[in-house]
This record gives sequence, C-alpha cells and structure tokens, in this order.
Amino acid sequence: RGDRDGEEWDDRDGRGDDEWDDRDDRARRRSRRADRRAAAERARSDDRDEDVRADRRDDDADDAWDDDDADDAWDDDDADDAWDDGGDDDEFDDRAGRRRDDEWDDRDRAPDDDRQPRRHRRGVTARTAAVSLHVGASAIGRSLLFTYRPDLMDQAPSQYKGAFAPGVVVSGAVYPLAAGDGDGAGKNLGVLFDIERSIGLSSQIADAEMNPVKLPTQRQRWGVHVAYRHNFGSKDTHPSLIASVGYNKLSFTIDKTNVPDGVVVDVPDVAYTYVDPGLALRLPLSRRIALAAEGKFMAIVKAGQIVEPDQYGKSKVTGVSGDVAVEVQAAAHWLVRLGGTVTAVGYAFQPGAGKLSSGRDGDLNSLDVGGAMDRYLGGYVTLGYLY
Repeated sequence: RGDRDGEEWDDRDGRGDDEWDDRDDRARRRSRRADRRAAAERARSDDRDEDVRADRRDDDADDAWDDDDADDAWDDDDADDAWDDGGDDDEFDDRAGRRRDDEWDDRDRAPDDDRQPRRHRRGVTARTAAVSLHVGASAIGRSLLFTYRPDLMDQAPSQYKGAFAPGVVVSGAVYPLAAGDGDGAGKNLGVLFDIERSIGLSSQIADAEMNPVKLPTQRQRWGVHVAYRHNFGSKDTHPSLIASVGYNKLSFTIDKTNVPDGVVVDVPDVAYTYVDPGLALRLPLSRRIALAAEGKFMAIVKAGQIVEPDQYGKSKVTGVSGDVAVEVQAAAHWLVRLGGTVTAVGYAFQPGAGKLSSGRDGDLNSLDVGGAMDRYLGGYVTLGYLY
C-alpha cells in the first residue's frame, strides 16, 4: 500500500506539473500572439508612414508651388502610440478585456481617425478660387468711323482713329460660399467687377493754320456682374463655364474747353450704360496654363451725347464685346493673365433725327450719315491673387 500511495502522489504531482506546464504554454502562446499582433500593427503603421511619405513626395513633385503646410499630414504621436497592449504586463488579460481593447483598436483604425494621412489642399486655381483680385496695365485704341453719302465731300463727318493709349485695369471676383466645404449650388454664385481707365490719353486736331492741337481725353469703363460658375469634372484640368449678367458704364470724352476759335470738333462724346449677358469658357491646357474666352452682348440703355438731337439724333444702338486670354499660374496663389479685348458698338441713324446725320446738305429730311461703328481694341496683362 505504501508503494501504491507513493505512486498515487507521484501521479498527482505529475498531473500538477502538467497543469502548470499547460498554463505556462498557454501564457507563452498568449504572449507570442500579443507580440505578433504588436509586430503586425507596427508593420501596418510603418506601411502607413511610407504611404504618407510617398504621397508627400508625389504632391511635392506636382505642387512645388503649394504653400499649404504639409507638415501636419501625419500625427506621429498617434502613430507611435497606435498599439500599447503588447507588453508582458497584460499577458493574462481576460477575454472580455481583450475584446474591449480590440473594439477600441478598431475605432482607432477608423478612416476618420486623426492618425490617418491628412491630404493637404492643393494650390488654389481660378477654377476654385473663392476670392480673386487682378491688377495690371492695358493698352487700348479707339476708332469711331461713320458711313455716309459719298457726295458729301467737305460736309462728310470726321473719322476718329486714336492710337493705343495706356491704362490701368483692376478686376476681381467673390464667391462667398466657395470658401467652405459645402457642395451646394450656392458655392458657384459670385459677384464680379472690373474697372479700366486710361492714362495720359489725348486727341489731336488741327487749328486754322493746320497746327496740331492736343485735347485731353478720357476713356473709362466699369462694371458689376452676377455670375454662376460651373466646373465640369473634379480635376484642375477640367473646363469651367461661367454665365454672367452685369451693369456697366463705358465713356469716351474729349475736353473741348480749349478748342481754338473757328475749329469745330466733329466727334461727339459717348457715355454708354448697358447690361451685358454673356458666357465665358476656361479650358486648362495643364494644371498651370489655361485658355479663357468670353463673349457678351451689350444691351445699351443710354449712349450719351452722340444721340442728342443736335448731334446724330436717336438711333438704334447695339454692341458686343469679347475677351481672349492665356492664364499662367506662377505660384500657389498667383495668376498671370495676358489677353486681348474688343468692344464694338454699332449705330443705325434715322432720317431727320439729328442735325449731324440729316442736315449736312441743308435738307433735314435726307439721311446723310447712315451709321457708325465705335470700336475699342487692345490688350492687357495682369497679376492676380487667388484665395
């Protein structure tokens, strides 16, 4: 019996040792699993870091001019602390605790977590700018040419052909809702303005002795427009279409206070007030270069002195305007525009309506001057800031 009792205790001790060995094995397996999970998470974190670094290199190559801060693209602290339950202290956490840890880990790995790479904004373009302001120089020449009866001879109206004169041009746009993150149609509604004024312009006439006399002259234009900007697609290289309608004034006046005695200036002043519905198309050739074209119809409400009864009288007045430009984005927020403009206003005079259109030959019932074309042709270069 003594031998049997000894064997029973030996068996019990052996079973006890086996139980402790099993527990040790399970603990080691749990530790190895925790180590593997921690290693896998570190590998995923390293992969994410490498992806972020690759994205940064690509963005820097494409957007060298992007001045937005890309240093916040990745939260290093969260990446370093992405996993903190792989140590030996938590080897024997219960299953419920591990499930809670896994749930929190899943939440941490959610796409909206701060640890995800943050895509920094690309540079603002004319396609997406909420606010833009352009300042530059212009050079515009004006001609006012009349059509008249060939037999008028000395009674024919004077034809005005002005040289190109320098000017200052300022334009801008504000899309109030485009600065936010919303995607509604309201972000495409904007207000536009443009101002252009000549510098040092003069008109030359001849006095009675045929000596040249220069008269101070002023050309100016301004307008305010409501616009809707539609961007096709989502890339910076996709086209944009802008529909607008505006209220405008355009004037060309010659100071006649110092006209020599006996000299008649047969060129009336004009002061147009008009509404101009139009369309503009912007067609990018690359992310930095784009072509822009705009056409407008001028519904002229007032024309100024030229349609007074002592001048050419009441007439049918219509006009069109156009603008073609090349845009070059020199930096993240800076845009250079080089363009050309044309504005043409046509007149159809009526018999007996004006002294200068019907009374040149002494007969007010005959139409001596049938019409006129008031044309402004020129170019400009501007530097704009986009926000």
